[in-house]
Amino acid sequence: MAVRRVAIVTMPKLLGEILHDVLAQQMSIEIIARIRRRSRLEQRLRAARPDFVFIGLRRDETDAVAQHLLRALPGAKIVAFSSDIQRVWVHQMRPDRTELHDFSREALIALLNGAN
Repeated sequence: MAVRRVAIVTMPKLLGEILHDVLAQQMSIEIIARIRRRSRLEQRLRAARPDFVFIGLRRDETDAVAQHLLRALPGAKIVAFSSDIQRVWVHQMRPDRTELHDFSREALIALLNGAN
């Protein structure tokens, strides 16, 4: 089973831990970076080479930040979580944008396993 390399960016620590624990029950996952500040973010992510980036959006911030990250990490999937965790967007270099209407453990696992 392939190990999914995940970087967690500007997300509350508890949410990152919950995501890890839930996903680790279903797949091999490794948190390779926990980034609290966005300074030099693209450079830091390039060095980490994640398969997935989970990024917490600021209040009133759109998921457009994911497009900038895709330029630095064209092979990764960028998963952007709204500040209230009510909306989640997935960006990948197809170009493609998917909103997960059913944000559940199963939906996130399907995403990480490659299903659309």
